[in-house]
Amino acid sequence: MSLALGYNGWLLLNFRLAALRESQQVAFSSEILDTLPKLYTNREEQVTLHLECRGGSGKSCHGAAHVTIQFEGKHKNEAVNQQLHILEKEMKHLQAEAAQMPPLNVVGAAVYVENFITGLINIYKLQPTPRIQRIGISLFFAVVEYVCDETQRHPPSRQFFTSCIEVLGQVFIAGTKSECQRVLQTILKNRRLCTLLSPYFTPVASPEEFVSLYEKVVAFLGDDNSDVIFMLLTKFDLLEWLQSSKPALSERGQLLESIHVGLKTCGFEPEKDILMPFSIFCKHGVCLLQYQFPDHYSSFLRLLLQNTFVLGEWETQKAKNNFQLLSCPLWNSFKKLVMCSWKQFTRSLSLSLSFSALHYLFLTTIQLFKPWLEVLEGEETSKQRCYPWLESDASIASTMVELFASSIAVLHKGFKDKVLPSDPGILWLLVMHYCESYTAPKMPEHLLHIFHMELGRLPWKEVHPDQHLMEEFFKVERGSPKSCFLFLGSVLCEVNWVSVLADAWDPSPPPDTHSLIVCLLYMVILLAKEEELITKEQSPLLNVLGQTSSLPWHHINIVSYRSILGYFNSHYPPSILLAKEPAAELVVKLLKVSAGFSTALDSSGHV
Repeated sequence: MSLALGYNGWLLLNFRLAALRESQQVAFSSEILDTLPKLYTNREEQVTLHLECRGGSGKSCHGAAHVTIQFEGKHKNEAVNQQLHILEKEMKHLQAEAAQMPPLNVVGAAVYVENFITGLINIYKLQPTPRIQRIGISLFFAVVEYVCDETQRHPPSRQFFTSCIEVLGQVFIAGTKSECQRVLQTILKNRRLCTLLSPYFTPVASPEEFVSLYEKVVAFLGDDNSDVIFMLLTKFDLLEWLQSSKPALSERGQLLESIHVGLKTCGFEPEKDILMPFSIFCKHGVCLLQYQFPDHYSSFLRLLLQNTFVLGEWETQKAKNNFQLLSCPLWNSFKKLVMCSWKQFTRSLSLSLSFSALHYLFLTTIQLFKPWLEVLEGEETSKQRCYPWLESDASIASTMVELFASSIAVLHKGFKDKVLPSDPGILWLLVMHYCESYTAPKMPEHLLHIFHMELGRLPWKEVHPDQHLMEEFFKVERGSPKSCFLFLGSVLCEVNWVSVLADAWDPSPPPDTHSLIVCLLYMVILLAKEEELITKEQSPLLNVLGQTSSLPWHHINIVSYRSILGYFNSHYPPSILLAKEPAAELVVKLLKVSAGFSTALDSSGHV
């Protein structure tokens, strides 16, 4: 390795010579620019012109006119001209020297160092021993020490050292636990190296030092180095650190303190120059607060209020309305992450209180109407089932089912504003109960007809389907009477799917988004071949098909799409591609849009 560093000495002399030539040329150019204005000067001169008069039109002349002209004439300064000539000659000589091929010893040194690095890496890949790794690390930092303004101004030297650092950094430095501190110290000591060395600064490789490294970066933050701090902060993968090392609460609290020091340094309303580090601090704060929420909720709020008082915002903004004060960037970030983090707890609270009460009332209603509506199972030894009414009792049975549906409607109206929109409501419970109790293969049609007629009047557009409900629908499609499939399909077509899938457009959609959208597409393709639903007056199926361009089909992957397309090919006639009926055209359009074609929406080509 010492021999390789010795060869680096030749390279050092070469780029220093190149830098010297550059400085000399700059000096020559500056001197020429300063001298050129002195090359010509204006001097006052006087010239007398004799203008002869020849006369004309019978008039005689009295002699020639004498006209005296005074002006400033241009005169070249020969001394300055000679000086410029010498400067141009020296510059051409300097340029000729710079254009010559580099000395062979410099070329040989560069080749030797590159071969040495290549051989070292090949040996390390074959047998990654600590000794070879130490040599690679030492060589990396030795090469880094040669990088300076002179090397960066000389393109060949810049390219050589950059490539050496890149290769050594990728193999020996990135992801090496022991070198995180040293890389950071090197960057903080010489900020110009940040762009060159930051790709190999991997704090997550050293979980024990993660917080201390973060503190050092925050402590270095200032108005004149926000770009360096931003670049370093982006290397802290908080989520990876939290998930892989699972740090203790105290360690996370220490990191939270450091984040708030950074926010405090940025200011209550950060300037444009420091806005990028501020955004990273906010992002890290969100990530830390959401991890095992609400572990840090009180600490985060305390620090946020504390920093607000320290920055004097409550004093300087007394004249402002409280809502104006709370709309600044720092508080906006806090409000967003708190609302996001508390969402799961408000959902749990809603489920444990309002939904528990709703579920209890639903079960009570089911028990109340059970003697008149439920199928009575026979003894264990008997497979005979007793149905709640005969076909001749249809009018009386219709009254009971209507009363049951009205009870469900009252409960729905009373509780729909007391649970979150994404929570299961009583209509969701009713669908699940229907699938469990009334979709048996041999269920009599006279029973199903009354149930479908009365239950169909409920406000099904307000039900919120989920993955579980869609799975029940597909079970009904596979093994239940056709009328059950059509009824449930009609119910699901009344749903406002644009509203249900609104979260799918978010950068981080809910985890079941993909499967729910695949289920929706499969459901529509299943139902679109049913003539009864297509020809139905004010068909809800046509309504769903009309929402094609507003749904987030980009979540569908190629595997799911091929499966759906396979069903389409086997159950639809080929002529549908040329059909002019509105329903057929909408189905074909749906397949195109869900594949990423014929859409005005800016979504990725997902199939």
